[in-house]
Amino acid sequence: MTYAEEGATNPLQYFYAVNNTLVNDGSNGTFFRLTGSPVSAVVNNLMVGTGTAYSWTIKQDHNLLLDGCSMVDRAHYDYHLKASSGAIDAGRDPGFSGYHFNLTPTR
Repeated sequence: MTYAEEGATNPLQYFYAVNNTLVNDGSNGTFFRLTGSPVSAVVNNLMVGTGTAYSWTIKQDHNLLLDGCSMVDRAHYDYHLKASSGAIDAGRDPGFSGYHFNLTPTR
């Protein structure tokens, strides 16, 4: 995910990534790349494959960098976690944003 690559010019900048699965099938890369210094929270994300997790210092919590072995059938795009994966039920309550809204999913 890239944020503000075209320039971070807005006076208020917020970036939240909660409960996502990001897959990199390349040989390298960066899962989260931000420009500027937005208020950010990156929580409960699964980053699958090779690469650098973050390109900057962020508030992050309970994100996991996994190889493809934790997925049911990554080669055929079935990214469900295997029953034996340590990522199951490993997430936390993401709390509130810098703008004071709840980051907990409701749907």
